[in-house]
Amino acid sequence: MNRQSRTSLLILVASSAFVLIAIVAAAVYISQNADGSKGDAATPAAQVPTKGTGYQAETPPTPIATSTMTSSPTDTPVIPPTTPSRTVPAILPSTPNPPTPTSPIAVLPEEPVCRYVKVILENPADLEELHRLSALGLKLLERLDKRVWYGCIESVGGREPTEIEGVALLEPIDPADKLSDTLRTNPPVQEWEVRPNGRRAFTVLFHKGVSAGEVQKLADDHGFELEEYTAETFGVTRVATIVVDPGGLQKLIETGIISFVDITPAPNQPMNNRIGQQLSKVNVVHAAPFNLDGTGVTVGVWDGGRVLSTHVDMSPRINTGPGN
Repeated sequence: MNRQSRTSLLILVASSAFVLIAIVAAAVYISQNADGSKGDAATPAAQVPTKGTGYQAETPPTPIATSTMTSSPTDTPVIPPTTPSRTVPAILPSTPNPPTPTSPIAVLPEEPVCRYVKVILENPADLEELHRLSALGLKLLERLDKRVWYGCIESVGGREPTEIEGVALLEPIDPADKLSDTLRTNPPVQEWEVRPNGRRAFTVLFHKGVSAGEVQKLADDHGFELEEYTAETFGVTRVATIVVDPGGLQKLIETGIISFVDITPAPNQPMNNRIGQQLSKVNVVHAAPFNLDGTGVTVGVWDGGRVLSTHVDMSPRINTGPGN
């Protein structure tokens, strides 16, 4: 190999070595930049030549996170904790919830409970005595005799008056005392008293102060039927026709709010003039030895029904008002 050939070969080898060194240097630089992206503060700065002072440390550039950057599974980025702000927000004390306004519960007075009794007084009661006894919790409802009454002892919360001045005796009402004289004789049942299915109608008088609602509740509780009864007029009449099953009479007289029980009256006969005169036996007084003709006798008759003013006994002696 001549001199010229060796020179060319050396130049080629030197060029190749320079290129190789440049490639290695570039690879080292790229590797250092990749390591710097990990945020390691101990990474040495690259030495770059300067004009007058030789080499000077160059601060590596701040890495920029991109979505295209790839890393190995162990290269998990370390995110430094955020520095809290120096300004601490003021935490206001919690305000307690205002109490919910509630209306006070009205305490209603207890309803007095009435126990019906038979009362025997020491002396007959006048109006002032009735008021005095009522204020003490004893209401006299219906007088049976001068000193004997049906009454009501009012108890509030189960408390009853213990001793009452002027009262000789208080006792429960005997159910048999509520029967009329007719019912006490156990008379045969009349056809107008009979109702379907063997039931029977009775006329019932209730104690004073009993409400129409109590009567209706009695009928509902025992399965009674009310006839000729209206709640609007009950407060005045206190009477109702009650239809009961066989044996229901005993239930009626054992009911506290009931004062009296009687048979139902016979229905009114619209015209009985044909038999009225014979039944009245008025001819007897005309027969001897009485020979009475009514001279000097004045009779006043108030009748709510119709009067036959043309009757032979009425026409000369009856006065008919205008419009009647």
